[in-house]
Amino acid sequence: MILLQCVTAYVAVQKLMEQDMDFESAHAIMTLKRKLEHHAMFYAERERDLIMEYAVLGENGDIKLNPNGTFNFRDPERKPEYDRLRRELGSVGVELEGAGGIRLKPRFDVTPAQLEALDGLVEWESP
Repeated sequence: MILLQCVTAYVAVQKLMEQDMDFESAHAIMTLKRKLEHHAMFYAERERDLIMEYAVLGENGDIKLNPNGTFNFRDPERKPEYDRLRRELGSVGVELEGAGGIRLKPRFDVTPAQLEALDGLVEWESP
């Protein structure tokens, strides 16, 4: 599994955690979140470091964000370098301790995007 897949799965799990569900499902989702969390936080920290290196910074040295949440490059010519480094970061291979083997009967709403993000991490049983 690559790091970006962990991040996508982590986001999907966070969304699922907002729903009411039976105890067995809730426990499995919480367990999966804990397995993914370290990798997702690692990605977020490294991505922020990259952005700090390439973005226009505010007066306090923080990232100056545009209203839509994006940032401008201090040197726009370095954008391809940033994109390459970000892709490399997302492509780092990771192993999840005890990953897989989570079986769930979906007694809650799941979107197609969540199904895709959790593919290979969750085995969905018929409800």
